[in-house]
Amino acid sequence: MPHPLLTTLGATARPAGLGADNDARRFCAEYLGERGFAVSDRPFEFSAWPGRWGTPAIGAVLCVAASIPMFTERLLGFGIVLLLLAIVSAVVIGRYGTVSFSWLRRSATNLEAIRLPVETGQGGTMPPGRTSDQPRATQPPIWLAAHLDSKSQPIPMALRVAAVSVSIVAWLALIVIWAVDQYALATVFSVAALLGAIPLALCTVGHRGTGALDNASGVATILSAIDKLDPTIPVGVLLTSAEELGLAGARAWMRHRASDAGVPIVVVNCDSIDDIGALTCMFPRRYLDHFREPIAAAEKNAKVTVTSRRLVPGILVDAVAFSDAGWPALTVSRANWSSLARIHSRHDNLERMTGANVESAAQFIAAFVSAIFRHSPGLL
Repeated sequence: MPHPLLTTLGATARPAGLGADNDARRFCAEYLGERGFAVSDRPFEFSAWPGRWGTPAIGAVLCVAASIPMFTERLLGFGIVLLLLAIVSAVVIGRYGTVSFSWLRRSATNLEAIRLPVETGQGGTMPPGRTSDQPRATQPPIWLAAHLDSKSQPIPMALRVAAVSVSIVAWLALIVIWAVDQYALATVFSVAALLGAIPLALCTVGHRGTGALDNASGVATILSAIDKLDPTIPVGVLLTSAEELGLAGARAWMRHRASDAGVPIVVVNCDSIDDIGALTCMFPRRYLDHFREPIAAAEKNAKVTVTSRRLVPGILVDAVAFSDAGWPALTVSRANWSSLARIHSRHDNLERMTGANVESAAQFIAAFVSAIFRHSPGLL
């Protein structure tokens, strides 16, 4: 039987800032409000250009860079310069484009919900190990996040990830060829780099699927996790819009939270919980020591098996924006390669999944939050 939350949230496509996205946000606001959360809309403006055209533009530059050695091997160095410019441009566009670009300005709204228990006054319950003479938090130290919006692309996620991987290997080989001044295989690796860049150049944005997997399933998991959490744990929920357009919602929310830059906060992001695949926690390597013990404790308490790994190359999730701002953040997902083949395609719909693993993922997230709050106060 399909999970009721997934059925409600994943029935239609949810382009950022438009009708179905707003309807989903209102449904979630009512759901959280009924559970004692103070709910706020956080409107923001952003440039949709990075999300719509950033990847195709970078892909086009990489196509040019890869083509140069195919015609003139001795100009491989120029191709490498273009590669470096593409990498730098991708970083700059990714971090700052949605904020600063004046092209394709749009409006959307994040949903922010806060539950601060009253046991210690208006400041909420403090984690074990924090003394009463320390400043009490006016915001929760733990946030659960997921994005509401959806999109489709001509190139499914699996092919994009494969393309990025091929490009990385091919360009590393080309750099070695250029460094040793031996060009025998330059054309072969240039062709491989070109084949890896073409799918990126074709990644335009549409709305053919309903985003049931990416990311109605993640939102449904976060809402279900709330019902499993100890209500004495102060927690916030952030449901972003425009994640599919350059992480615009998460980056806008981080600007709103700039005054909390020195406040210890942990973010648990949930993105894509399929009926198949392994439950996975993805995070930057620098947070391995932060999360190892809480993940192990949550595995035991939730009776699930979890794989920990770095984020797959070619995949952007809201946790990247939180980590860029210095907040320890991880993404919980459940998928395999067949899942990635559906994401961002017309096949991402309720006909391909039931939400069978929403509850088990929600149980893990609730156990992880409890482990962080009660047994890892050093993180907070």
